[in-house]
Amino acid sequence: ALLGVLAANLPSFARTSDAAYAPPGGPPADVAAWFVLTALVLTKFVALFSILFGAGLALQRDRARAAGGAFERPYLRRLGVLAVLGLLHGTLLFPGDILFIYSLAGLALFLLRDARPRTCLVLAGLLFAVGAALSVVVITAEEPPTPPPGPALAWGPGENVTLEQLWTADFDPDWPALERKAYGEGPWRSTLLMNTAGYALWLFVSSLISFNWRVLAWFLVGAALVRLDFFAARRRSWQLRCAWIAGPAGLALEVFSTARRLAAGSADGDAVAILATEVGATLLALGYLGGVTLFAASGLLPRLRAGLAAAGRTALSQYVGQSVVACLLFRWYGLGLYGRLANAELLALALVVFTLQVAAASLWLRRHRSGPLEAVWRRLTYGTAR
Repeated sequence: ALLGVLAANLPSFARTSDAAYAPPGGPPADVAAWFVLTALVLTKFVALFSILFGAGLALQRDRARAAGGAFERPYLRRLGVLAVLGLLHGTLLFPGDILFIYSLAGLALFLLRDARPRTCLVLAGLLFAVGAALSVVVITAEEPPTPPPGPALAWGPGENVTLEQLWTADFDPDWPALERKAYGEGPWRSTLLMNTAGYALWLFVSSLISFNWRVLAWFLVGAALVRLDFFAARRRSWQLRCAWIAGPAGLALEVFSTARRLAAGSADGDAVAILATEVGATLLALGYLGGVTLFAASGLLPRLRAGLAAAGRTALSQYVGQSVVACLLFRWYGLGLYGRLANAELLALALVVFTLQVAAASLWLRRHRSGPLEAVWRRLTYGTAR
């Protein structure tokens, strides 16, 4: 999940929003890399991450009750800390942060903490349907007439992006120009202001389309899987069905949807492409989930499994750490690679960075019980890092 989230997020760090996920018109290798990213990665791994996050929250509740310990207050404090971390992450590093959205979805899951697995799955289905309908309506709606373009935005040396420019900006071409200035040139005030504005816009737009609705639906799916004991050896037949039935069905839908987007030259595509992705992304995520669950129980490649487990035990630190690394690579205050890398290069970079993350997590856990941010999260929740 962490590897896929990294690969999906890197284009947001590396390019302006209008070019981040648009079908490229360059060399065949770049088009192929975009196709792989869109069909196999985008949405699928945030779905997997969300299912596992919801499963983790449900597991904490079930274990606390089984041990006779307190659950409600620590759980709510945990979500509160996550919300603060998300707001800091979104405004300081990555305007596409999901931690704050996760805290809200976790609160909704708290209200449904006693729901039966079947109830969770039915509610998830309804949320998927509402989100899909919203996405089709919003993304395929006719745009209002474009007013005549104003003068192109320009800045002198050391000048900052201003609130007035952000407030009056047109999405095309003003917003990409603001991003190039803030992320490619700086200075700090422009970068932080652009982060904050972009994050606020993301939180608003993600509610208008299916994203936030699907996050809660995925949380409910994860909670249901825990209570159905999906990850146990006795559920191997379920895991096989996810890997060999849901996964290929989702892959077929995603390939179909991505081909339509490529033909249309649009990152969103038409209503058919949107609906195919709405269904296909979750099916393919379940396919990944079933396949990795079978692999984890197989005993194969023990070093790889241990490395992935180490990354999973430090998931919060790894997620935020990915943003730190991406900022140092692409922002003006780092290597300044903003707008310079093609899709194939970004995919290769994701593999390199994640390999280093796995190695770092393995080394860290030799001396520590959990990741650094996990320790902070636990201390602020329970008053102790252990």
